[in-house]
Amino acid sequence: MLTGAVWATACTAPGELSGDGEGLNLSFALSVGRIVTPSTRMTDVVVQNTGESSFRGIEQIYAIPFRSTGLIEADDPRYGSNVVLPQRGLPANSFGVDAQGGAFPGLVWNNNAHLYTNVYFLKGTRSLLVYGKAIDDPVSVATDSVAFKSRNGSLRARGLEDGPDAKSIRFELDPIADVTALETELDGLLGYLNSIAQTSVTYEGEVVRWSEYAARGIEDALSSAFRSFTSERHPFAGSSRVLDKILADLYHSLYSLSQRTDLPGLMAAAVCANINNDDFVTVSGLGTYATVTLHSRFPVRYGVPAGSVTLQWDGTQFWRPTRASGNRAISLSSFCYPPSLWYYTNSLLAVSEEENLVDEYVQSRRTWTDITDLYSSSSLVSGGVRSVAVRSPLQYGVALLNIMIKPVDHEWLLDSKYNRILVNGTMFPLTGVIVGDQRDLSFDFTPTGEEVYYTYDQEVYDGTTPKNYISNLMGGIIRKAVQILATQTLPQEDLHLALEFQNNSGSDFYGHNGDLILDGNRFYLFAKLKLSSAVNNANGTIDCILMQDHVTAVTFRIDSLAEAYSTLPEMKDPTLQVGVDADLDWILSTPFNQALK
Repeated sequence: MLTGAVWATACTAPGELSGDGEGLNLSFALSVGRIVTPSTRMTDVVVQNTGESSFRGIEQIYAIPFRSTGLIEADDPRYGSNVVLPQRGLPANSFGVDAQGGAFPGLVWNNNAHLYTNVYFLKGTRSLLVYGKAIDDPVSVATDSVAFKSRNGSLRARGLEDGPDAKSIRFELDPIADVTALETELDGLLGYLNSIAQTSVTYEGEVVRWSEYAARGIEDALSSAFRSFTSERHPFAGSSRVLDKILADLYHSLYSLSQRTDLPGLMAAAVCANINNDDFVTVSGLGTYATVTLHSRFPVRYGVPAGSVTLQWDGTQFWRPTRASGNRAISLSSFCYPPSLWYYTNSLLAVSEEENLVDEYVQSRRTWTDITDLYSSSSLVSGGVRSVAVRSPLQYGVALLNIMIKPVDHEWLLDSKYNRILVNGTMFPLTGVIVGDQRDLSFDFTPTGEEVYYTYDQEVYDGTTPKNYISNLMGGIIRKAVQILATQTLPQEDLHLALEFQNNSGSDFYGHNGDLILDGNRFYLFAKLKLSSAVNNANGTIDCILMQDHVTAVTFRIDSLAEAYSTLPEMKDPTLQVGVDADLDWILSTPFNQALK
């Protein structure tokens, strides 16, 4: 919980207090905690998991008045316009000066408050919905860019200014990719790959296609290269890193053959020529030392995971299997940024007829309870009222997922073909987390709507250093918790998620169903956190795996690489092989522990 609250102190003349619904000119104060500007959203400081001193600050406050006599409910109508706060106020990293330039050191340091003056409340107000968005990290990129939203998260607020009732206020997850642009680029890329696979030459008056030549059962370099290039009809990730290696391997395997003038040599030369297409790739170096690099960092430049686009050879061409064609891949439009950090309270007011309570706020060692005890039990802003306080403190509107990976017990793990894969040092860094079962949020930050999204968080580094790895205890690796902001999940719903790693081991290995996980490329291990396995810190049951204003701590144990995926299937697919087990732990609420089988 964010330790803070909102209050107002009346400073209106008696003659201005007549008439129900009339505006009252008040002083208004917000407790904000100590402010720290983040350097990256994923640090402990930014997610405010280390106490009061890590508070990020609020860049905009929305205080929406109601006449509700209890907690504000969905159908309750708003009561007039938002409470408008003056533009002047404390700078993001300053303390002890109020909006009018006066010093209030006790007010700020003891109660973490920010005082505003000349704020109007309508008589008859009884309660408030108050929302605040955390200050973004001021990275030097456009605020609508993938880089900015990946760093700070994104949650699109609706109805805060003009929603007629509480239910018209909602918070929507922000889709990552411009799907139209991505699919247009993919169409061009598929055309390029098919131009290579459909290479043909004329030899002794006959047109011979590479695919037909390979189908003749001739066991030579051409046939072997064709099967390798088409992944023998296995699905594979259509990312630039994967394609760079596939194309380079193909080029290397045929280069020597391409120097000959017989049919295999002419075919190999034609394939190499089709690879060397300036519209798509750059070929650098000579012969078997050449590198092939796609011009575009596809699809990651759109912000989606490397494994989010699946490609496959169907016998005649490369294509992208989709959900419409029966493939259970995650729809590209379902990938969203993690939610940005929002604060929220739904609270009755507390009122007082005391002439001036400012002196009470600047007293040392005052708690918020000390302050609210000075008010009456009434919540109505009326003619005799001089001071108004919001009883309930601001809380986090979103949930926090805290992830750790336990060290591996051995120097190696088995892949799906029982090969021993060394896991020493920093060979397998965590590069991202995909959280499933995410939905848009209603005014009270509970999930709403039928649409299910997947948030992709790639800000899992400490600066440029990965926070976690698949690794044993050798090498002196320092592991740090990876903290993911997420939306609350539905009651009684399990949570599906995927951990994204990079294979920097220097060798390929085999994952699920013989998937080839290429050196230098990403792969995915899946987990399912079961609500039936979760209890809170008091050994009681819980309703939601992820809950607003709470932390879910998960420790993953990875015991095998046999269920690694090169692509991202639908995480609720019943045939999906879960590769991670976890121990889930709610901080302030609950623990879990899961292992990769």
